[in-house]
Amino acid sequence: MPLLSRNTPFSRVTDIAARRPVHGAFTWLHANPKKIMDWQAECVSIPAPLHGEQQRAEWFSRQFTAAGLSHVEIDAIGNVIGILPAAGLPPESTGPVVMLSAHLDTVFPIETTLKPIQEGDRLLAPGACDNGAGLAGLLAIVHALIHARIEIPVPVVFVCNVGEEGEGDLRGVRHLYHRSSLAGRIAAHIVLDGAGGRSEERRGGKECRSRWS
Repeated sequence: MPLLSRNTPFSRVTDIAARRPVHGAFTWLHANPKKIMDWQAECVSIPAPLHGEQQRAEWFSRQFTAAGLSHVEIDAIGNVIGILPAAGLPPESTGPVVMLSAHLDTVFPIETTLKPIQEGDRLLAPGACDNGAGLAGLLAIVHALIHARIEIPVPVVFVCNVGEEGEGDLRGVRHLYHRSSLAGRIAAHIVLDGAGGRSEERRGGKECRSRWS
């Protein structure tokens, strides 16, 4: 009996990771740290306090369209949505989808000075990590998947959601799950939030560092 069945999660991940288009996506990510950092810097220079995310949402709507996502829209509550269609499925398909999201809003009030500073491979700015890093990562994944021409079995829905912080009470995500056309269709949901172990944060000073490498 083989030590690893072909049907184990590990073996499935190993199989996916060995495919040429997946290597192409990772190659794009490794080759474009400056581009990703520039997106992050431009994103965090746009104010997005809780209930005031519209300007940043409009920027992401333009980015999603330029990248090549379909059905790009800002929904009734302010979420930005773009879809990477599945191979072999008609655009009007109402089956399951996979969602990747990152929240637009920050904890910083509208009067906060937003002047991102790049120090080598680091970015210093209010909200650079939470959630500038998540938003830049989301946009990078969009480009990597499209560049590599990966054929996906179900649509991937990319979302920049509003109302995550504090009294926002996850209003953007709640809307998607309960009131949008995606309600009942979300089979898996991956959230990108913050920069993990590659960030340096000084919350007392309202500053955050993020690095792409």
